[in-house]
Amino acid sequence: MKKQWVSFHSQPQGSITVDEGAETALLTGGKSLLPAGIRGSEGDYHPGDVVEVRNLHQETIGRGVVNYAAWQVQAAAGLSSDEVRQRLDVSRIEVIHRDEWVPM
Repeated sequence: MKKQWVSFHSQPQGSITVDEGAETALLTGGKSLLPAGIRGSEGDYHPGDVVEVRNLHQETIGRGVVNYAAWQVQAAAGLSSDEVRQRLDVSRIEVIHRDEWVPM
């Protein structure tokens, strides 16, 4: 039921652009979105908000419930999980957990 809400009934508060590796991991690998695969962010969103996820061609590939605020995504973009842990105070390493992700 929550995935249906994310897909059809939620209003995205922003967007996250991901590289090809993250796109593949999300769409075919059943993986969570990690900071290393992020290339950009737009909007003013907060943990618990729904965001669109776009590929490098700016095509929407899905939506998800984000665990980071927009400023944290911008600060963490492209960093390894270890670098994120050292630089930011975040409760989870996944920007969007696979259980909170819906491909489109």
